[in-house]
Amino acid sequence: MPTNALKVQLIAIDPTDKNQTGNPKTWTNTLVIRNRFNEISRQVELFVAPKGSIRYTLDGSEPRNGLSYTGPITIGDQAAKISVFAECEDLEAKRQFSFAESGSTEVLMIKEKPAQLYSPTPKTLDNAAKTYEGIKFAKDKNITFEQVTLIIGSAPKVIHLSLGEMKIEADFIEKTLLHLQSLVPPEAPVIMKFKKANALTGYDLEQFAKTLGIELHNDEVIQA
Repeated sequence: MPTNALKVQLIAIDPTDKNQTGNPKTWTNTLVIRNRFNEISRQVELFVAPKGSIRYTLDGSEPRNGLSYTGPITIGDQAAKISVFAECEDLEAKRQFSFAESGSTEVLMIKEKPAQLYSPTPKTLDNAAKTYEGIKFAKDKNITFEQVTLIIGSAPKVIHLSLGEMKIEADFIEKTLLHLQSLVPPEAPVIMKFKKANALTGYDLEQFAKTLGIELHNDEVIQA
């Protein structure tokens, strides 16, 4: 069940009393830091979910000791980086956002460091050829996906498969698709959607997006 709680205690109880009740287990949420960038005003808004306080720096120093975030940050026309620290109770998170100079459409990434694409709006591979091309590329470069939706066929014979917050390897997706396609006509459409893609390097993520025509934005790329 979706929740905005920071911690939830879970306990399983056998209604027949045949099994002993164990100790409760504590599930801990994760703080997610995001930004919204206005290219025209060159202002950056920072957000943390489900909740928390934010501090930041603009010079690359430790954001834990930075300024308290109270409203949009103006970064000017030059390329800039914002280091962000968020906390709530005993949970913490850090992120660094990079912004190209005014007028540039370049997505700034450190090519040799691991990178994650995290898009609130799912990225879509909208046909079978593109889906299998994406899977092949991901298999070759060990890219994994999260929050995946597969749509095979069309009404009334349509299959929807949703996979939530779990890392899914491309090989598993390929085998699953082949099995599901056996249930519908061979020419049935195939669509793959995902919100997260995890790559071993920024270069691999960049090439994956370029190969498949996926548009990347600075606020969608996460690197430690």
